[in-house]
Amino acid sequence: MTERKPQTQDKFIVRLPDGMRDRIKAAADANGRSMNAEVVATLEEAYPAPVSLDDIVARFESEFRGFVESKYVHRESLALHKEHLQSFLDQIDADASD
Repeated sequence: MTERKPQTQDKFIVRLPDGMRDRIKAAADANGRSMNAEVVATLEEAYPAPVSLDDIVARFESEFRGFVESKYVHRESLALHKEHLQSFLDQIDADASD
């Protein structure tokens, strides 16, 4: 999320159903953040920012570069790199289906 001064950030007033404020407060306390940060984190999870093709390519290049630049690769390390790349490819598939 881009950081902006509070005066320039978008504001949105919401009427909450009875009891929801208390649930948000409890979740915020449990996660060690403000209620605003809790609401924003929840919204970010539900409505993630779109990922550009450039972002996808950059992330793939970074993952692949880390693998290639490893001078000494253990079998466990190779499996970890494979797992990271597979997770990345799965995310691309998920994003493409949205």
